[in-house]
Amino acid sequence: MNRVEHRPNPIGTTKNLALGLAIPKLKREAPVLMSEDSVMKSIELQRWEDHYNDQSALIQDPEGQQFLLIGLANQLHQRKLINPDELADLLEQADAAYAFGVEAQLTEELNRKEKPGA
Repeated sequence: MNRVEHRPNPIGTTKNLALGLAIPKLKREAPVLMSEDSVMKSIELQRWEDHYNDQSALIQDPEGQQFLLIGLANQLHQRKLINPDELADLLEQADAAYAFGVEAQLTEELNRKEKPGA
């Protein structure tokens, strides 16, 4: 079995002798610490996403969930945790969540009417 030999190269690369390629070494950097605003943004966006993904709540009360999602998105923007483009994306997703909830309600209602004895 052939062994691939790696030897340090003085210019900061490792030379793979079997292939004759110079492979750049990876620099090890210190871990990046998140700012308090980044942490808050992450937490609040996760909260928004949890409400967005709550399908049972969207089906039970699409308008209420849309109102909640819009309110949370506006709060994130007012606190300057998201920019106007991110706000627009969240508002668009809130509208899509509303449409999902209404469509699911209508589908459920139609399915009940189609069943014999309903």
